[in-house]
Amino acid sequence: MNGKSTIISMNYYNCPGICSTQFAAVANVIDLLDADIKDFQVLTISIEPTDTPQIALEKKNTFYKSLILKANFPREQWKFLSGSADNIKKFSDSIGYQYKKIVDKNGVVDYIHPGSLIILSPTGKITRYVYGVRYSPFDVKMALIEADDERVGGIRVQALKYCFAYDADAKKYIFQWEKIVGGLMLAIVLSFFFYLAFTGRKKD
Repeated sequence: MNGKSTIISMNYYNCPGICSTQFAAVANVIDLLDADIKDFQVLTISIEPTDTPQIALEKKNTFYKSLILKANFPREQWKFLSGSADNIKKFSDSIGYQYKKIVDKNGVVDYIHPGSLIILSPTGKITRYVYGVRYSPFDVKMALIEADDERVGGIRVQALKYCFAYDADAKKYIFQWEKIVGGLMLAIVLSFFFYLAFTGRKKD
């Protein structure tokens, strides 16, 4: 983990379906993510054992070039990986990622697989699944903040965690306006109480 929170994307490099959309979405998230580039890394991992390191590098070069705002994102922090069938299966099982291999009558291999990002903490603990093939940079940032809980966060981070919560049904982070209003009302009541107590003492 290199001491960093990690975004994992499971794909394969000659995928005719959702993978290219997801590669572009991950690049977009990296580009727009309001986070220090030193604080996280990205792993794009192929589920196809015949994908070679050379194919992975070609795919990486293609999408790394699409970074504009984060053109200085360290190359070593976005890895495109390949591996043996054994290792891919073990790793996929360990993060709860399921896929199915399909071979058509012409021998063409394809995979049925979900589009999602898996967020891991700096020690490798799974903290969030972000579903779909297009991602809100804010949702990913909040997921990384949760992953970073193994490290002490600053005041801004704690404020974000207080104001937003993950909605499992909507699959996104929502602003907790009730919590904010309740906090403000409590602050007003306490301020009024202390005002009365202080002015009462002054009169005495």
